[in-house]
Amino acid sequence: LAWFNRPHIRRAWGPRGGDAAFVTGLLGLIVAVVLLTGLHVEPGRTLANPTERTAESVEQGAALFAANCASCHGETGAGDGPLADSLPAPPANFTVHVPFHPDGVLFAWITDGIRGTGMPAWSPQLSDQERWDLVNFLRANFDPAATQ
Repeated sequence: LAWFNRPHIRRAWGPRGGDAAFVTGLLGLIVAVVLLTGLHVEPGRTLANPTERTAESVEQGAALFAANCASCHGETGAGDGPLADSLPAPPANFTVHVPFHPDGVLFAWITDGIRGTGMPAWSPQLSDQERWDLVNFLRANFDPAATQ
């Protein structure tokens, strides 16, 4: 406490302004952090699915899933495919994952991949239509609230 009684420290942190400046700065920092983290928008969040979820689209998606996705995500989408253990992060379990993300987010993940997880970008191999068919397959098979 002896160091606090020095006049130059007491002026800076005493009851006449130092505390108010500190509190104002701290509140400003908190507001900045809240605003900056609130501005993060998940890729694809506002992207609408242009492909109607028809039986044909879901069937196309099923064939694409079997050929391209099941090796990591498993035949039932539980994230337990034969390659799952070789990846840096476990593949998504669609039964618990798909219901919580809109179609546009699923499309963005299929399109661009997910960095650091082993999920590749499929845009070089699959057309936009094929990727939307995959989204329709995922929604139809792993989202109990989805209507056909």
